[in-house]
Amino acid sequence: QQLILSIKPKKIIIDSFPCGIRGELNRLPALENISTTLIARSLRWQTYKKYCYLSSIKFDQVLRIEPLETDYLHYLSEISTTIQDLSLSDYCPPSVNAMHLKGLGITDDMPLWIVSHSGPQAEVIELLDYANDMMEVEKVNPQVLLISPFKPEHGIKYYHKAVFPACPYFDHAERIITGCGFNSMQETRKYRKRHFFIPFYRRYDDQFARAARHRADCGY
Repeated sequence: QQLILSIKPKKIIIDSFPCGIRGELNRLPALENISTTLIARSLRWQTYKKYCYLSSIKFDQVLRIEPLETDYLHYLSEISTTIQDLSLSDYCPPSVNAMHLKGLGITDDMPLWIVSHSGPQAEVIELLDYANDMMEVEKVNPQVLLISPFKPEHGIKYYHKAVFPACPYFDHAERIITGCGFNSMQETRKYRKRHFFIPFYRRYDDQFARAARHRADCGY
């Protein structure tokens, strides 16, 4: 409340959580005369909705960037003036070149698999395990690049780069292995046939629903 009053914004754009991550946007008089927009993503609505029972927030505009749970969409329709679908264009920076990869020790005479995940570390290890399982089943030995702030010990040899976003590296990958966060699934859209993923539990972000949608889109 005090922050909004002090900076006096003309417009507020709220990412994902219509009432704040813990209901902190409920009943804020300072919002009453400010244009408000919500960027709406898939939520575990039955878990999150407890924070919205006392909410008085109204949105001038909701921009839906992926399908929403029916009950959540119904709630948004009651508190917003308009709901529009927004298709995000490719926002990935240009691809890195082969010389950049050589600087990491990666050669162009062997396939490259990329494992990309921001964490936590236990999930990074699970994705490396997944890559290792596929190698053993398929009897292949690709180069592996882990793009992550974490660099855990693991049985497979891998190269490491702590960089964000990871997508400038994807053109060089025969296989891309990620979790199912919104950004990961968005950045791998044009690589669907070489994208492998594991949904992870999040309190509010429904990665399992997102994974199911993408499997359906790919026909498997």
